[in-house]
Amino acid sequence: YIIAGGTYSFGNGGEDMYLVKINSNGDTLWTKTYGGAFDEEAKSVKQTTDGGYILTGTSKSFGDINGDIFTVKTDSMGDTLWTYKFQGSLDDNSYDIIEDNTGAGYIISGEVKSVALGFQGAIIRINLSGAFLSVAFYGGTSTPHDGLNSITQTADGRFGMIGYTNSYGAGLSDFVFYLENPIGTYVGSVTFGGSKVDKGYCIKNTMDGGFIICGTALSFSTFERIYLIKTDSLGAASGSVISVTTSVENSGVTTDSNFLLYPNPSNNEIFIQPNSSIKSEFVVTIYDVLGKKVYSQKVDANSTNERISINTESFQSGIYQVAIHSENYFSNQKMIIQKQ
Repeated sequence: YIIAGGTYSFGNGGEDMYLVKINSNGDTLWTKTYGGAFDEEAKSVKQTTDGGYILTGTSKSFGDINGDIFTVKTDSMGDTLWTYKFQGSLDDNSYDIIEDNTGAGYIISGEVKSVALGFQGAIIRINLSGAFLSVAFYGGTSTPHDGLNSITQTADGRFGMIGYTNSYGAGLSDFVFYLENPIGTYVGSVTFGGSKVDKGYCIKNTMDGGFIICGTALSFSTFERIYLIKTDSLGAASGSVISVTTSVENSGVTTDSNFLLYPNPSNNEIFIQPNSSIKSEFVVTIYDVLGKKVYSQKVDANSTNERISINTESFQSGIYQVAIHSENYFSNQKMIIQKQ
């Protein structure tokens, strides 16, 4: 395995990019540092088709002290072959890099900042030798704060990019998804989120030709929670779910601080008993294993202490998430449907 990040313990000074190669047991095979007198940190590393590695992040040693996008290409032992720097007028950061499957070079995703435009998402293309090819910017034009945290390429050449935006969408910051085919040729975009701060951090291809996106959301709970979105091949969401770790007890009743759910596993009917601490109107929502909403019911404040019955005859056997949420709290539990 290969791991990239930053270290203050070794290197040339301040924080340096840190690359660690380990075997299958987690034993260190070798380590390398990259940087200058100030701070460098790697945010992404990938193995390249030539057997080496490419890592990208931010550097404050070789240009603007506010930070520049910095990329290092190494051989199979981590020795530097070349470096690339993208220097804007202010803070610049890169968060992901991939090798173009056409053999054209590498593609970096990140954010760049200017006095006039604030932060904008950026996609930078360099060739196999680290020479600049092109840059494209994403976001609004009136002091936005937009960025691109992750990029993926499908086998048929489409590029999915995920990040965050406060230029569009529903809230202070939303997930933003861009689709291009090929890179640089816009196909479409979509935002996901609510009224508060929600950000996308990682995107991967799925076997059905779509994408899976992961990030964090503050719009649907008092606390920031994991937000997982499954999309089709065009980026249209086929479902989204706030995910927390839950469990199913052998007694047939799953409990947490906000509600009881029973019987669990169930067949044709479940019962939900809200906790007496819930005083306000809330919504019960059920999601299937793909994150698709399959049931939703609003419960008024006068019924918060009453047992709620939900008919599950139409549900297929499988694992579901049952969520209770309002403006002030969120809780969910895993539910299993077993048809006889």
